Amino acid sequence: MRLSQLFVRHAVLLRKAARYAGFGVVFAAIYFAIFYVAQRFFGLQAWAATLVGYMLIVPAHYVIHARFTFQADLDHQTAIPRQVAWQIASCLIGALLTQALVGFLHASLFIAALIGTLVVNGLSFAVSLMWVFVSKPKLVLPEAIDASVSNVSLAQGAGEPHRI
Repeated sequence: MRLSQLFVRHAVLLRKAARYAGFGVVFAAIYFAIFYVAQRFFGLQAWAATLVGYMLIVPAHYVIHARFTFQADLDHQTAIPRQVAWQIASCLIGALLTQALVGFLHASLFIAALIGTLVVNGLSFAVSLMWVFVSKPKLVLPEAIDASVSNVSLAQGAGEPHRI
């Protein structure tokens, strides 16, 4: 791989990471607002307010990241269940990590929550990039076939397009 290709590839990845982090801050602010309103004005307990917040944020998270962060051409029948599965897994990872930091290492709740948030969000970006928001394969012609010959060859059945 050429240096210029490597640079472009890393620049694209950094832009995605920056968008993911930026939207993450916005989603966190909205989540905390929902959590606060649910507790303060509707009298929900913390666990119920948390669930309401997640139920309202996760669909927005999916749409925004699919369209703007990862700009993926998705098969939604695959991506949505993956998103839901990852959200459940990330909640469990965050809860277990926070409990381990507080319970076994005697970290303060703030430090445990901060570390848990950073770890889960880092994992979430990686999982989203490599598993949840993966674009559908594109139909392409084999590189060996010249573009001017490919139409004739395909019409005669000599070559078949393939997925990459």
